Amino acid sequence: MKILYCTNLRLPTERVHGRQVAEVCRALHVLGHEVEVISPYRKESEGLAMHTYYDLPDDIAHTRL
Repeated sequence: MKILYCTNLRLPTERVHGRQVAEVCRALHVLGHEVEVISPYRKESEGLAMHTYYDLPDDIAHTRL
């Protein structure tokens, strides 16, 4: 199943709710789902990769709108 996780958070973020989003996406990925995170584009998070920051698999897509 393809899951789109839409959020209004700046990702990555140093706050704990960003870690919670990453861990939920990791758990869904481990269960075999195709996961894509959609978050707003914010200048503060430019240049930071969500996969590197939260140590996520590259199979989890991250799209900034």
